[in-house]
Amino acid sequence: MKRIVCVLLAVLSIACLASCAVHFSSSSDQEQKSEVEQTIIVYDENDEKILETTDKAILEKFSDYASQETVEGMEIFEPVPEDAQLAYRFILKDHSEYEVTMEVYQNYDYLSIQDLPILNDIRLELSKEEAEWFRMPEKW
Repeated sequence: MKRIVCVLLAVLSIACLASCAVHFSSSSDQEQKSEVEQTIIVYDENDEKILETTDKAILEKFSDYASQETVEGMEIFEPVPEDAQLAYRFILKDHSEYEVTMEVYQNYDYLSIQDLPILNDIRLELSKEEAEWFRMPEKW
């Protein structure tokens, strides 16, 4: 039962992450729905900033690849192997104080999402296509 609850929480957190592009704000007399501008900042393995973008197509693809419909077992809570070589680190943020840090690796098809509320760190297994897309941000 505990395993099912953990997996359910993981799926819900990932879905929440994917849908964080919409923000509700209210004006004096009416409540309006408005999109908050999100930014992805990309750092290479040497911690040098190589890209900062607010392109909606990139953000949508990033969100699609970083969120998974199905999560199997408890593997998402396993740490990234110690021999994993960092390829890129991504910081996803909006105008609030909340930021999401993700890392993709050169030698493993994993995307690690760090410091999620309740879940802490999780590791998603990427398809070859997804992993290659994350490993080539200069071509976005």
